[in-house]
Amino acid sequence: MRRARSRHGIRLRWSLRDIKAKRTKLMPLSPNDLSTLTELGLVELQDDAPMLTDAGHRLLDQ
Repeated sequence: MRRARSRHGIRLRWSLRDIKAKRTKLMPLSPNDLSTLTELGLVELQDDAPMLTDAGHRLLDQ
């Protein structure tokens, strides 16, 4: 179970990096990952495109 959580966290962090680099048109995010990131307050949709919130930027800058 721990390994699955770790993989999920890694995948979410890569999703944040893809959003920051505007690669989501080339590699669309999974709807579940987008929903999770939105619920965590790390991503918001602007003009139907995912954008990092300030919290999302801070997390990646750590």
